[in-house]
Amino acid sequence: MTAPDTGALVDVEEVRRAADRLGGRIHRTPVLRSTGLGALWGVRLDQKAELFQRTGSFKARGALNKVLSLSPDERAHGVITVSAGNAGAAVAYAAAGVGVPGTVVMPATAVPAKVAATRAYGAQVVQTDGDLLECYLATQESTGRVPVHPFDDRDVVAGQGTV
Repeated sequence: MTAPDTGALVDVEEVRRAADRLGGRIHRTPVLRSTGLGALWGVRLDQKAELFQRTGSFKARGALNKVLSLSPDERAHGVITVSAGNAGAAVAYAAAGVGVPGTVVMPATAVPAKVAATRAYGAQVVQTDGDLLECYLATQESTGRVPVHPFDDRDVVAGQGTV
């Protein structure tokens, strides 16, 4: 899977635009104080509980921001990603939420619960016990779906930055 040239780091304005775009579509997750670890390290330690986010991880933020950022023509083609779990479920959730077709290429060894969750969000799941990247590229070419890189994409990173 090749990623677009991301160039410079995502800036705070891109994260703010992502937050506006995501408004009302994701959960506002709690921040929890970790007193045990904080005391152990001698610091105040707060943790953002993204396990309560839609799909169970912060990945939903990035995937949804990416899908919402697509042009109408790109949306018509649908989206595709490669993942063994959280990113795949997030893209499936985002695609369904925006009303676009989604495909997720997963290894045959993926945790069955992750595969089931991805399917439950409405994505077509393609599993392979062969070369994952080759399967992804062949599936992307045959479907014409727009790639959603799991982490190396400005819109994905900006969305994830809204944590």
